[in-house]
Amino acid sequence: MSDDTHVLRVILVTQDDPFYLPHFFEPLKAALDRHPDISVRGIVIQRPLGARSTSELARQMLDFYGPVGFVRMGTRFVWRKAMAIVAVRGFGGRLPGAYSLEHLARRVGWPVLAATDVNSPEFLATIREQQIDLVVSVGASQKFKRPVLEAPRFGCINLHNSKLPRLRGMLPTFWALFEYDRDPTSALTVFKMTEDLDAGPLVLQREFALDPAEPLDRLIKRTKGLGAELVVDAIALYRHGEPPLTPMDPSLATYKSFPKKQDVDAFRARGYRIL
Repeated sequence: MSDDTHVLRVILVTQDDPFYLPHFFEPLKAALDRHPDISVRGIVIQRPLGARSTSELARQMLDFYGPVGFVRMGTRFVWRKAMAIVAVRGFGGRLPGAYSLEHLARRVGWPVLAATDVNSPEFLATIREQQIDLVVSVGASQKFKRPVLEAPRFGCINLHNSKLPRLRGMLPTFWALFEYDRDPTSALTVFKMTEDLDAGPLVLQREFALDPAEPLDRLIKRTKGLGAELVVDAIALYRHGEPPLTPMDPSLATYKSFPKKQDVDAFRARGYRIL
């Protein structure tokens, strides 16, 4: 639409993940192109897993992937980081592909917002000055506090890869596959964010089948594309006001933290693969 007053203004908040999130944001951009009345006014790219140190993150990844997988993923990481520098600094983002989220954002024309803290007065001012209607969190590594949750016209929504309220917390795709014998399906859920993590009312939820023969790495990539379509469908519901929301049933809630080494060992013992 040419009349900017009818455009839904959106800011995206995510984290710097070169492996999986580009598999979400590329199809997201393609899906958004079908909705000229939805405008991305910027993307915030946070540090991975919040304030975790590099050594802590490396230890966690070693426990998760194992020595061989850690080397494989580390090699991929170094390659993608090097190519991202070339793509952004050498080509101004014009190089084809998506070697990092900054590369993708610059290539598709999304402004990269320098907001290391989404709860800062500066970010709140950005939301108000740009008259943002909706903040969309996908893998954001920081808890949103009440002021930022209330700053956009319709608040903030989040994508979570589980059948909420089941499997709140971290890496729900791992836990959904881990619990395949209990439930051979999982879901993607878009919900309105509240101060309680993964507990706000549902906007949309879409189930999908799990395949125990599918490696977790491939499953995550597959669901990123499905999640992109769901998020755009959810955003589109806000074009004419806040849509009907469905409260979660807290009696059905379960919570999982990031898998520890013993969890990964049990995952593999069941015949499931990470890579």
